[in-house]
Amino acid sequence: MLTQEEFEALTDEERDALEEAIESVQQRISDVLKSVPKQEKAHRRQVEQLNYQLAARGVDEAIPRGAGRLCRRAGGADLSEGGARRSGGKTPSCS
Repeated sequence: MLTQEEFEALTDEERDALEEAIESVQQRISDVLKSVPKQEKAHRRQVEQLNYQLAARGVDEAIPRGAGRLCRRAGGADLSEGGARRSGGKTPSCS
């Protein structure tokens, strides 16, 4: 950092070069700050997608376990029609 006296002691060319460098840095800072909301939005979208994928994976893993328990309780028989309605029309059967 330059004091006022040091800045005034610079040649005109040195002051001009320093002022151009300062303007360039200010512009770069401004550009970065303007991009932050877009980056935050993209980050939130990625987190939402990951949350969805994790939830879907948990559900996909839980359904076979739950169906297996139902089959054991049903004694190996086909599941009821009500279960077919809740599972999208597919009647899971016990093997």
